[in-house]
Amino acid sequence: MSTVQSPFAWSLRISVVPAGPETLRITVVGDLDAFTVRQLSDQVNQTFSVNRPDRIELDLDGVEFVDSAAAIQLRRLYHQAIDAGCHLRIIAAQQYTWWVLNTLGLTAIFPGPAGRRGQSEPGS
Repeated sequence: MSTVQSPFAWSLRISVVPAGPETLRITVVGDLDAFTVRQLSDQVNQTFSVNRPDRIELDLDGVEFVDSAAAIQLRRLYHQAIDAGCHLRIIAAQQYTWWVLNTLGLTAIFPGPAGRRGQSEPGS
């Protein structure tokens, strides 16, 4: 469907593709932090308003770094999705991302794959 990329070094590569009936998959590549999370937020909000899917799947497997500001924005996006009548979930992410979400207590809304809960910090 679309790819959004900024000319700045700190930008994300974001693509949106159909992933089934009434489902869109947003794939993100790059570091997700306080400086770049707005790009993702803008794309998710545009997806809510233009496409009105029942479900949005976030593929964060290409994200190697997530800071707390980005994780908190993911929580906001989750609640905005609910308000828009949409279910937003993370379908793929690296171990570090799951660790950040777990550390911030966000596994209730982003449970992650089985066996990831309660894992120690990556590299330990």
